[in-house]
Amino acid sequence: MKIDISKLYLVSIFLIIAIGCNTPPVDQNRTKAFVRVQTATVNKGTIDQYRLFNGVTKYQRKEDIRANVTGYISTINFEVGNSIRRGQVLCYIRTKEQQALGAAIRIDSTLAKLTIPMAIKSEATGVVSVINYNENSFVSEGDIIATVIQPNSLTIQVSIPFDQSKEIIKEMPCEIVLKDTTINAKISQQLPIIDPLTQNQQFLIEMPKIILPENLKVQIRMLEKIAENAMVLPRSVIQTNELQTKFWVMKVLNDSLAVNINVIPLMQNDSLVQVRSTLLDYKDTIITKGAYQLQDSTVVRIENPAP
Repeated sequence: MKIDISKLYLVSIFLIIAIGCNTPPVDQNRTKAFVRVQTATVNKGTIDQYRLFNGVTKYQRKEDIRANVTGYISTINFEVGNSIRRGQVLCYIRTKEQQALGAAIRIDSTLAKLTIPMAIKSEATGVVSVINYNENSFVSEGDIIATVIQPNSLTIQVSIPFDQSKEIIKEMPCEIVLKDTTINAKISQQLPIIDPLTQNQQFLIEMPKIILPENLKVQIRMLEKIAENAMVLPRSVIQTNELQTKFWVMKVLNDSLAVNINVIPLMQNDSLVQVRSTLLDYKDTIITKGAYQLQDSTVVRIENPAP
């Protein structure tokens, strides 16, 4: 039996056409890709910009307690961190001669009054910050046994570049930034001292009633400028190129299309940035999450968290 090849070929083409005609049309909306994003509205607000400087804690009033005789420390009545008042006995010193009389007392008890150690008293009221010797240590006359600081004399010494120092005036408010808190304070004095290496001018900040260790490094934050009624955006929404010569945000049109909008950053702080743009207006919608490396004219779906 011979098979007509031409007829078989026509039948195959007919079947392919018939199957194609019966295939349902593709739902274009269902296959359209989109990117899930979160958005916020461009608002008008106030932004402030600060300058940061380095500072270190210093106690301005200290009192050194010195040995007034040469001998051995027999007793120390205080420890570092203890409060001490003026006139209180810090320690006792026994001279070499008194040490030598120890054996003679057993022979002549009347010599005992000559072995009473010398009392070394504090000339200031404050906190014992340093003790340089232990009991039974030998000291010479004039040696510093301990140091007493007055807590209400705590200041912070701030180093400010000389070219900026003219902008710093007495009573200027500032913030002392510690690890877990911020303290409001004011510039109290300008010192006639310039660091020879950094050429920084030295200023003092009086501290409120707070005790901090000396030589603690802190940051000082001073208000540089402030802008009101500004177009303010979160810093995280600003994108830039590798050279940081171009900046942009992603704006959403018709709740579905993300477009690239160039902006010019102005003032900024830790969380916000002021921008200028002819294509961005208040109440416009910008992408706050999901915009990284998003291409211009990308279809998006807004999925903001519930308020």
